[in-house]
Amino acid sequence: MKIINPNEYPILAHMISRKTYIENFTESDFNKFDIFKTKAKQLYKSLNGLSTPITSHIKTPDGPRDFKSNDPIEKDLIHLAVRCRPFILKGEPTNYNNIINILKKKTKETDAHGWLLILHSHFKELTNNTEQTKIFGSNVTNKILADWWLNADIFHTDIDKLNKLTEINSAIGESVSKNCFYIYLRYYTNSVLDLYTVLHKTTSHTPYIYTPNCPPSMGLRDK
Repeated sequence: MKIINPNEYPILAHMISRKTYIENFTESDFNKFDIFKTKAKQLYKSLNGLSTPITSHIKTPDGPRDFKSNDPIEKDLIHLAVRCRPFILKGEPTNYNNIINILKKKTKETDAHGWLLILHSHFKELTNNTEQTKIFGSNVTNKILADWWLNADIFHTDIDKLNKLTEINSAIGESVSKNCFYIYLRYYTNSVLDLYTVLHKTTSHTPYIYTPNCPPSMGLRDK
């Protein structure tokens, strides 16, 4: 299958087979899109050479599960967190939810809008998922765990969040907690790059978005 721009993020041709004109983007929207795309390309390039998280867990009859992993290298974890920050923090113009909500609001063409709903649905499933921590007896969502790591350890020292992070690290183990956070960031990167694909050629002179010829969005609605 043909790949577009092989020297950059490898966008598969079928992922941009539908080209949709959007007539009501504002100058502010285009500025946010430009920054988002720049940050997304930086994020993609930053993945080169990062350690790959590999984990395994063994269920035991009663009590905690055995956990083995190749712990992320500390500098890799911090580097990826720094690159993901513009898409995670609510106050950033490039926040993932901010960007996709602009697109959903202003995209009227049914199939293109349906693809945006699918992307956002997958993103919400990722951020609200508790599967990783649940295996080890906790029930913390990916989004909340990431918030604790980012604001209690990596970027800030919020005392309340530090207490929460310390608590879950004691409950499931710091190694488990750190790996769950790192794996979440890797999946978060995929969501960002999927949205980058939609916007990769969007400018004020070419106000189009690019989506696949996807199936119906299975009853998904804006929320």
